[in-house]
Amino acid sequence: MVAQAQIPAHEVERAHVADLARRRQERDQHAVGTALAEMIAAAPVRREHDLALAHTARAEATLGEICGALREEWGSYLAPQYLSGRR
Repeated sequence: MVAQAQIPAHEVERAHVADLARRRQERDQHAVGTALAEMIAAAPVRREHDLALAHTARAEATLGEICGALREEWGSYLAPQYLSGRR
């Protein structure tokens, strides 16, 4: 078995942040915005929403952008135990 070189976590994070910035710069921002808007418009219809979500991912929207758009539309989920104050 060949030992793998250990890469410090901060270097891995820097590489991921740089890759994300590059991908955001190279993608079609208009297509991402349109896909996010279509996903929200389709939110009430389950089947159409699933297709719109897939289209949004293919347009290269990030998971954070997708979740942010859905959170803006629907709010955040809190489990009933947290709503009542019980744990």
